[in-house]
Amino acid sequence: MVDCEDTNCQGIPPCDVESRCEDGVDNDLDGLRDCADPDCDDDVECLPEVDCDDGVDNDGDWGTDCLDPDCAGIPPCDVERYCGDYWDDDETA
Repeated sequence: MVDCEDTNCQGIPPCDVESRCEDGVDNDLDGLRDCADPDCDDDVECLPEVDCDDGVDNDGDWGTDCLDPDCAGIPPCDVERYCGDYWDDDETA
């Protein structure tokens, strides 16, 4: 194995995902750079921004707004705010 393909190099710059997903370089020479490279799908800089109050599944995980686990604790989905308004705010039975 060569360079970043070698397991001994994983987690060490330039082979750590964090530095590879924000440097503007095609580090693994697959024709894709940074967030366009599937290797960076889990990098925080490459995650889609989730809007917790727009009725849309912004990140494609089959959860909209407060039904998306990414919105837990974020207004308007923070549980404390809606535990006394006599409304099913999270749309559960």
